[in-house]
Amino acid sequence: MRAILLRNLSFSESDKLLIKGEAFHHLKNVLRVKKEQELLLLNGIGSFAKSKIINILKNEIEVEILTTEKKSDNRNIDIALGHIKKDAFFEALKKSIECDVKKLIVFESEYSQRIVYKDERMKKIIQSSIEQSNAFYELDVEQEIKLSEISFKDYDFIFFFNSQRDLEKSKQEARPTRDQRILIIIGPEGGFSSKEIEELEKVSNLFEINAKTNIMRSPNALSYAIGHVQAMINMRI
Repeated sequence: MRAILLRNLSFSESDKLLIKGEAFHHLKNVLRVKKEQELLLLNGIGSFAKSKIINILKNEIEVEILTTEKKSDNRNIDIALGHIKKDAFFEALKKSIECDVKKLIVFESEYSQRIVYKDERMKKIIQSSIEQSNAFYELDVEQEIKLSEISFKDYDFIFFFNSQRDLEKSKQEARPTRDQRILIIIGPEGGFSSKEIEELEKVSNLFEINAKTNIMRSPNALSYAIGHVQAMINMRI
């Protein structure tokens, strides 16, 4: 079933809804939907509705809402990602949504480039990623923050993935669960300075994990790290 994001819209059963603007253009000219076709409507804040197209007009599509439902926000993983090149960042943005990340914090560090990613392009990528992955909640993105300004005290567990160091604080010491807040730290393309690593190691509940891989691009490191932490939650390794 095709999905479309209609940000912050409320859905009620048996209602009829007119889809206009960019969403209309995407459905009609890109997806080429047909009358009687069913659509999944998402609002980015947990509610979704199954609907059916009842009319396709010149500038709008009319749908009838068949059923509605609300999903609880059970996301418990945030990502702190050092500034990376734009193409890599937008790829990481997509992966964050697919992996059900709650918040993506893009931070400045000593060796990172200072880049401000444009809100409009981010918004479009987030929308298309939500529609492709049927995500129920929109990703929160925070920019223009320094590594030292991240509120580490807000988290129960902090995992720092570093493929360039042999030191590893025992994973057996970490027992994260789904109801605890987790932060995963992934460095910028230039890595961290020794001073930054020293400061990170002072953070309570921080676990440094050596990925034991070759150097990975940041989007791949993000997927790897999330999978690793999810395995710890699900399998208690």
